[in-house]
Amino acid sequence: MSTIEIKVDRLITLGVDAIVNPANENLVKGSGICGEIFEAAGPYELAKACRLLGGCACGNAVMTNAFMLPSKILIHAVGPVWHGGHQNEATLLSGAYRRSLEILKGNNLHSIAFPLISAGLYGYPSDKAWKVAFTSCIDYMSENPDYDFNIIFAVSDERMKLLGKEILMNVYDEHESDIVCFHNPDEKNGYLSNWYLCDFTVDYVIFSSLEQYMMYSKACLFDDKEIAEQILSTSDVDTIKALGRKVRNYDDTVWNGMRQIIVYNGLYEKYQQNPELCEKLLATGNKLLVECAIQDQIWANGLNINDAKNQDIHSWKGQNLLGFATMLVRDRIRKEQSSSV
Repeated sequence: MSTIEIKVDRLITLGVDAIVNPANENLVKGSGICGEIFEAAGPYELAKACRLLGGCACGNAVMTNAFMLPSKILIHAVGPVWHGGHQNEATLLSGAYRRSLEILKGNNLHSIAFPLISAGLYGYPSDKAWKVAFTSCIDYMSENPDYDFNIIFAVSDERMKLLGKEILMNVYDEHESDIVCFHNPDEKNGYLSNWYLCDFTVDYVIFSSLEQYMMYSKACLFDDKEIAEQILSTSDVDTIKALGRKVRNYDDTVWNGMRQIIVYNGLYEKYQQNPELCEKLLATGNKLLVECAIQDQIWANGLNINDAKNQDIHSWKGQNLLGFATMLVRDRIRKEQSSSV
């Protein structure tokens, strides 16, 4: 799983596969972090290696040996000088980050430590530099979901770290704006879970959760009245799920044909009869609703809720039937509310 971390630490001490030097276009020793990297790597050897490269354009990155640094390679990324944001600075800065990650992946390496490129002597405002950095890295990770990147940003103080963490969360929210992930009922967006406790009534029978309704309907479908009664006698979802597996006369073909209809009907009643939950559901707009569970490749997408691959539907391992059924119910309720106005 790919990660992004911010550390208050010296860049040259981090034991990663690649350290990134905030370089100038001539690839000569500069001041600040660039100068520190040259000194730590061995200034003569590094300067000689850089001369052989013949420079690097702004918005690009190149690689040399890391020499005496603790990393396997040293990447020289050239960011832009800030000119008020009117000279394509964001695109150039993004290019420096993306090219660095391309070099990392191209060498089959996974961990990399960046400074906040261009935010020092080049005058790029820290908040804007953070946003470009995170957006570029997250975009690149999303484009390469099968490759693990462990990205560290090394900063000099807690103030810069806190600013970075705040902007990182905002950028993650923006990237996740088209998808709503859910799993356990006590976690974020837990109200979407089958196991979320909320009463609703169908055909004069009161249910405590969608899981109870689903397993009760399963038992009734196969005429197992005994299990159906046991399912109604408890609100414990673990017990209910276990009882559902004991239904007699079960036929996989019949269940596969009926299960989505049953769940769709139950979901509709769940949200129609619980206005607060209905409001939350409608507030998701047109976002993709995704149940994330590693061990469930039918109702969920077969991935951990923290897996970056959740953002790419083509990387899912499961069908996400619950998510799609919930979206159909959302559309139905929205249409019914619109037509009643």
